[in-house]
Amino acid sequence: MNDKAIETTLDRWASHLEVTKKENKVVVDNNKAKGYIEAIAFEELDVLKLELYLKQDLPFRHPNLGHLPYIRMSFLMPLEEKIVEQKKDVQDPTELYEYSESGYGVYVTNSSRSFKIDFKKRPQLRILELRISKDLFRSFTSQSKKLQNLMPQDDYFVVFEELDPKGRWMFDTVFSTTEKDYYYLERIKTTTFGLLTHFFICVNSREVIEASNKYPFNMDAVLQTQNYLYENSDRVVTINEVSKEVGLSESRLRYLFKQVFGVSIMSYHQDVRLHQSKEILKSLKVPISAIALDFGFNSASHYTTSFKKKFKLTPKEFQEKYTAQFI
Repeated sequence: MNDKAIETTLDRWASHLEVTKKENKVVVDNNKAKGYIEAIAFEELDVLKLELYLKQDLPFRHPNLGHLPYIRMSFLMPLEEKIVEQKKDVQDPTELYEYSESGYGVYVTNSSRSFKIDFKKRPQLRILELRISKDLFRSFTSQSKKLQNLMPQDDYFVVFEELDPKGRWMFDTVFSTTEKDYYYLERIKTTTFGLLTHFFICVNSREVIEASNKYPFNMDAVLQTQNYLYENSDRVVTINEVSKEVGLSESRLRYLFKQVFGVSIMSYHQDVRLHQSKEILKSLKVPISAIALDFGFNSASHYTTSFKKKFKLTPKEFQEKYTAQFI
């Protein structure tokens, strides 16, 4: 779609990582990082795949790009980095927005403003950036008045959506697909278009969308809550403790969390615990009753009932189905 923009981006990363760009790819293995950044251009969609092992903290500065001819969509694996972004129409660079990126999610924006990210040393960093032509983007948003109001192309917008399990699977598929695979480009195109479509479906299914939940710098407490729920998957948490942890009133936190994720905090936390328990069930070595207690369910029967309601199978049936795949 925009070969020049892709080349500029790769050149910037190559310079930042102190390596040389080769065609549509930057490969690095030095004291800063190990991995690659690859760019693929399609007719109405550019794809940027970034997969790095960071050997040290890596501050990244993204300049103001002026008027963007495309919409930028960034899919992110769980991060805990702070982003500082210059405010709209502000000349003083000291006037900034600060917000955190955390959780599997996708940020969509038509912003060209400058920002900086301080990536922390980590075993794996994956970012998938899509640059979508405005015509293609409009073909999606035009199908829903809700989407048109949320993402108007004639005004600045930033929207966040958490990746559900299906979205995470497609995200991981993009990175597990390599140039050695048959139909590599076709598979990347199909999967990224699938992610794009899935994003719009998920956003459009939100019960309520308010202006306040369009901007990630207003969502720190919500994303902190999400992290807290994942970090405490071994027990049931209370709204009171979470609200104290993130510094919001219980009623405000309930409201904002439902706006962003579409479900209550308690429902979301139970889903987290159920999804994580599936991985333990696969081992077949831990009794179901013990798994129930390990994830904060008050009994095996309570766990079984909740599991079946979520996955349409009992934990035992799930184990049997999983085991049958390897026989």
